[in-house]
Amino acid sequence: MRLVKNFSPENYLRVLGNAACAAGNSSSFVRDSSFLGAPVVLIGDRQNGREYAENVIPVGYEQEEIFSAMQAQI
Repeated sequence: MRLVKNFSPENYLRVLGNAACAAGNSSSFVRDSSFLGAPVVLIGDRQNGREYAENVIPVGYEQEEIFSAMQAQI
């Protein structure tokens, strides 16, 4: 696992598209990963009500729930 705070715009989509699994609450995970088909665990309720693709698994804030969803994505 690798935690990265920021990517340059030039590298972001390439990295997301090649990720085994991305986790967080970014709107990009709803928008860009749905387009790319990148596996994502969407944490929390920040993006509630937004449409997303099947590659996105929404979860709450519990560690076990996040971990299980990441295992399922990988």
